[in-house]
Amino acid sequence: KRKLNYFKDQNKNLTWWKSIFKNRIDKFEKILGRKGTILDVGCGPGFFLKYAKSRGWKIMGIEPSLKAYEYAKKKLNLNVKKLNIDQINKVGNLKFDVIYSHGVLEHLRKPIEYVNLLKIYLKKRGIIFSSVANDFNLFQYSYTHRKKIKPWWIIPPEHINYFNVSSIQKLFHKNGFKTKDVQTSFPIDIFLLMGIDYIGKKNLGKNAHNLRKKFEENLKTSGLEDLLVSLQKNFTKLNIGRQIDLIVQKK
Repeated sequence: KRKLNYFKDQNKNLTWWKSIFKNRIDKFEKILGRKGTILDVGCGPGFFLKYAKSRGWKIMGIEPSLKAYEYAKKKLNLNVKKLNIDQINKVGNLKFDVIYSHGVLEHLRKPIEYVNLLKIYLKKRGIIFSSVANDFNLFQYSYTHRKKIKPWWIIPPEHINYFNVSSIQKLFHKNGFKTKDVQTSFPIDIFLLMGIDYIGKKNLGKNAHNLRKKFEENLKTSGLEDLLVSLQKNFTKLNIGRQIDLIVQKK
């Protein structure tokens, strides 16, 4: 049920998502100096892969969810295999320029083994992109402290790993990678401190998201995209921002 809503919600937000995908692909091409091959681990319904393919990349995805796999395979006509992460060897003797995952590391019991497994499927100087939730940041802390409630983002067994800007980089640095780019997204938790309590009232979550989108879109249409980039860089330095996008490269 949650996955089906995800398909609908992401379709509604596809213009916004495409701007995020564009930013990510632009960075990959800048680091590599060219287009290349990309493996999306946990590709979901395949919206990112569809965009990457439209940009001239050779794509492949693996996805354990049957509904998401069928959506990517049948509706979007993408090169996707129904595999769990521990079945990645079934992609064969292929190596990729980029291995991409969004919202995967939070769920894994053995993230270090996963990182080392990916090395096998990376080309020399290949890069890994990981997007993870930025948990235990100060905006979250302020809200839980004032409300005297437990952190709502601690949700085992769904999420069993929790990262910040420093710890996600350490995971990769200690296992043979160097950071090429790190960026946090808009700190949506800021709305909690403004009284938009989307934790207590779930229906307010979409309102907060739409305000965030409008804020970003208005900066871009005003010719102030450089300001948005600067804000994101400073969010990263302050370890605020809801999501961490990390690009690392094999040493």
